[in-house]
Amino acid sequence: MKRILSILKEKWPEYILEILVITIGILGAFALNTWNESKISSTYEQTQLSFLESELDENINLLDGMISDNELFLARIDSFFQDPNSVEDLDIVIAVFSYSPYDPELPGLTGILENGEFEKTEHLLLLNELRTLNDRLKHLSKDLSYLDGFWTNHIHPYYIEKGLVIPIHDALRFKKEVTVDPQIVEDPLFRSLASNLRLFLIGQIEQQRRVQLKMKEILELIEKAA
Repeated sequence: MKRILSILKEKWPEYILEILVITIGILGAFALNTWNESKISSTYEQTQLSFLESELDENINLLDGMISDNELFLARIDSFFQDPNSVEDLDIVIAVFSYSPYDPELPGLTGILENGEFEKTEHLLLLNELRTLNDRLKHLSKDLSYLDGFWTNHIHPYYIEKGLVIPIHDALRFKKEVTVDPQIVEDPLFRSLASNLRLFLIGQIEQQRRVQLKMKEILELIEKAA
């Protein structure tokens, strides 16, 4: 027993040193692993944010064109109601039943909202803004479904019933266009349909502007955080 105690006394500093080395090694490994995970997470977040940034920028520009188109359509409808004969070419009153719908898929937005990686304190403001944008997109999509339903169930059948040119959908420009018989523009039902479409169009323009504004605010937030 005395011999064992004597050996321990002699070797104790070495044992302590070995224990410290092992402990430091373990802690270092944990620290390195944590750093690697943090770096991977940060890289993933930056990739997602860069994708979202490009996505928002593209849709902001897309909305610029759609809002301009819809404002033009609305102005022409107003001109038509002021004086149907003032339209330059009544054989192709394209704008009377035209509109530019906006119902996008935003995988970058969806990915961030559904991924727990962004549930962190530093991202809470961004997440709240993205949720607001998502809600506005849902509202706009719902309004658009009403508008599409009105066009499909009322305007399109009206043209078929009257034997007019069947409306076409221009997939490249995202708008519905029709030609109008000059003799039909005084029809009360025609005017009623145009009036209802005008109200829908006003709502679409407002919703598109609200969505675009929120996209711009989020883009500024991302750029400031970069």
